[in-house]
Amino acid sequence: MGALDQAFGLIPVSDCETIRSPWSMIRCLLGPDGTQRSPSAPFMRAFLIFLPLLLLVGGLYFWVSRQTPSQGPETALQTGIELEGEPVAPVASEPTPVAPLRELASEPRAEAPAPDNIDLRYPLELDLVLVQPGPKAESAGGEFGAGAKAILRGSVHTDDGTPLPGSVVFIAGANKNRELPCASDGTFLANDLYPGLAIVRIESGRGQISEREVTLGNFGNTELNISFGSRSGARVTGRVQDEFGQPITGARLRVDGQAAISNEEGRFEVYQTTAGKILIVIEADGYARYREELSISRGTVVEPDRLVFQLEREATLDLEVTGISSQSDPVQIYLFPAGGQRVNTQRGQRTFPWYTVNPIEVRPGVTTTVRNLPPGAVTVMGFQSGAIATPLRRNVKLIGGQRTSTKVAFEPGPALLGQATWQGKPAAGARVRLEALDASQASMLALGRRPSFLMEMVVDILPPANQSVVADGAGRFQLTTQPDLQAEYLLFVTSADGKGRAIQRVGGAQLNGELAIELLPVVDGSGSLAIDFPGVGVSFPYRVRVQGKVGEIQTLPLGDTLLVPDLPCGLWRLDASRFQRYATRGQRFWIEDGVQTQQTLRLDEELWKIVR
Repeated sequence: MGALDQAFGLIPVSDCETIRSPWSMIRCLLGPDGTQRSPSAPFMRAFLIFLPLLLLVGGLYFWVSRQTPSQGPETALQTGIELEGEPVAPVASEPTPVAPLRELASEPRAEAPAPDNIDLRYPLELDLVLVQPGPKAESAGGEFGAGAKAILRGSVHTDDGTPLPGSVVFIAGANKNRELPCASDGTFLANDLYPGLAIVRIESGRGQISEREVTLGNFGNTELNISFGSRSGARVTGRVQDEFGQPITGARLRVDGQAAISNEEGRFEVYQTTAGKILIVIEADGYARYREELSISRGTVVEPDRLVFQLEREATLDLEVTGISSQSDPVQIYLFPAGGQRVNTQRGQRTFPWYTVNPIEVRPGVTTTVRNLPPGAVTVMGFQSGAIATPLRRNVKLIGGQRTSTKVAFEPGPALLGQATWQGKPAAGARVRLEALDASQASMLALGRRPSFLMEMVVDILPPANQSVVADGAGRFQLTTQPDLQAEYLLFVTSADGKGRAIQRVGGAQLNGELAIELLPVVDGSGSLAIDFPGVGVSFPYRVRVQGKVGEIQTLPLGDTLLVPDLPCGLWRLDASRFQRYATRGQRFWIEDGVQTQQTLRLDEELWKIVR
């Protein structure tokens, strides 16, 4: 026996009989007198042989003990939730421990317990938007509002999570003047927004406000959650100075919607802003306007020396229009940066808020002065009903501290002429609006920019895509048309008293012709909407928004039809989603007076997955 064997107390092989069974292994472990002795090398080899056998037997026993009838697949079948293609019908099984499910198969309206993979905590959100009011109209053309597919959702609440009865108002951008009211739980949602940058004002319903710049992506979800309260708010202080480092007194600031004025040292202070990426806009006499976004954490105190805004000398632009009668309505002038925008190189942000300038009203024969502009090249565009600017766009170079003049010339252009009558008489003072089917796309074409320009600056819908006029005393009106922008438009004419209306699609030769429009009485009729959900085998919560007005969360019993009454007549759009998962987008249907319109929604398995 070697020294190593002695050191570890191992016995020679000859001291243990050949191991052929577990019993011989035990005898090897025990001496002739039954006392335990140290394990030998043969025992160690035997142990390694029999260990896998013991593990195999134990694993087999564990597997057999776990084999009980599984309810998961059968439960999924009983709920009828659509997995692939059509809903799977309930299937009866042989007598097993899941007898209650067999009984459900023979009673179609009985409700199965929700499977483990179904989450009923969040409601199905049904959004109804009136796209086109009035009686049903047939058209082979494109869809009105086809480009409005961006989504904005979020909530307004206190810093302890209590929902607030607030609202979100678009104050600049393609969705200008659109308002989204909050539901009772503080949430808001819109599925039919034009894409691009937008400025929104969030109101708490208790006098608190916040202003943000949001990016609305086409087909994308944008989330905006605002918390009002002392714990989640921040105090922002800073300084405003000129390019030589001298303080600017009397600068007017909007910090997250809160007003402030700089003192003689150029300092300002805002005591309560909301947390997040806030928007700051500054204006001072003699200087170019300035904008910047600033990320603020909850409870932050921003010290003055950490936040310094430097303004540059303003450029001034004098505008005149020619070729337009002095009796005409004012011309709408828009200014855009020619080429790249001015950027703060240190912070990498756009510095000029063009939406605070546009549009500029210029009366024929009167010079209009525009101040607080940044130095650099700008593109000048003018719009007037019945006329067209020549050239369509003109570039002007602005110099800081200097005044520049330019004239915008007009000449008669392609026009849509019309006369509206109401109750057999000229519709004097009728309101007339001509809107492109995709106003966002038409605006970019008129501007001569690619669609991605909407993500570079805040741009309203331009007049070539949506223009309005008032008919004269004879009911006549004139609108500028640009068939190269879009082939088809929608014409809305409403009498001065609001009791007569006409809606007509115009395109082709009509865009450079004359129309006779007969207004019809506005029918205050309404119909209802009935929505079926085939294949859903459980009751589920839902909430309906009609024209932004939010209803309460309710539960739809198993097999019932969801009814939405008293919808005004017209073309409606339906979007159905649950926690940012969509069952349908842009589903359109007509509501007719006294008629119940039937729609069907299939809610597949993906929609009900558990939300973590």
